[in-house]
Amino acid sequence: MIDCYDAYRMPGHLLTAELFAEVWAKVTGAVVLNLVGNLRRTLVPAILGGLARAFPDWKIAVFAVPDEARGRHPIANFIVHVNGALPDLAGRTVPVAPFLGETTAARIEPEIDPERAYTDATARTWVPVTE
Repeated sequence: MIDCYDAYRMPGHLLTAELFAEVWAKVTGAVVLNLVGNLRRTLVPAILGGLARAFPDWKIAVFAVPDEARGRHPIANFIVHVNGALPDLAGRTVPVAPFLGETTAARIEPEIDPERAYTDATARTWVPVTE
């Protein structure tokens, strides 16, 4: 589980394809990330690209957490699940956290491009989530 980001910024060195490759070398089950951002900007697509580059044969499922502002806020939470044997989760929802029993995240199908990944050469110290 990777959840070391906050609602305003993310540490660049924890967003790179190289970091995800190190995780891939050690993980035997699944990788789950809790991200904050906007799919129409640079940050979340770059993170998804880095995951796709590091886990080329694994499946990536992205779940969007409902926006409490009812769509008026451009930033959202995403639960990303990466697994070598991911079951068919099309159209499914997952619980976000045990203490948020009524809050679920619906699966979405964003375009994931490994070429958009951040690398150690492009990562910055802190990346604002509004990027």
